[in-house]
Amino acid sequence: CRSKVYFFEAKLNLDAATEDGKLDRAAFLSAWKGIPDTVEQGYTINGLTENAPEAVQRKLEARSVHFVARRPVDGADMSYYSMKLHGDVTMLIEVSLNGTTSANLSVKSVHATYAPLVFEFLDDVLTH
Repeated sequence: CRSKVYFFEAKLNLDAATEDGKLDRAAFLSAWKGIPDTVEQGYTINGLTENAPEAVQRKLEARSVHFVARRPVDGADMSYYSMKLHGDVTMLIEVSLNGTTSANLSVKSVHATYAPLVFEFLDDVLTH
């Protein structure tokens, strides 16, 4: 008897972010410095529907991605966010905007395997 094997792929919906994922500046900075740079992952989002820092912040906060701080760096606007997934998985996010329809992201977490899912989630939020 021969059995058939089927493979499929399903997207994980990160709308499961919890409301309690907000970190204050000191806690964010401490956590960011406490995670090795070797686990930091980067991603570029193209096709932003809005590129003003305040608009990006509104979109992210509506999806439980919590604003921490903002600062200008070399002509770009750097914003920092935190989010917590179920299972107490905290993600630290840096968003770099430079006035174009693209954004550069960096994510740090002790749970680095979640970063690609976070990138996919943020891409969807910011391009729709």
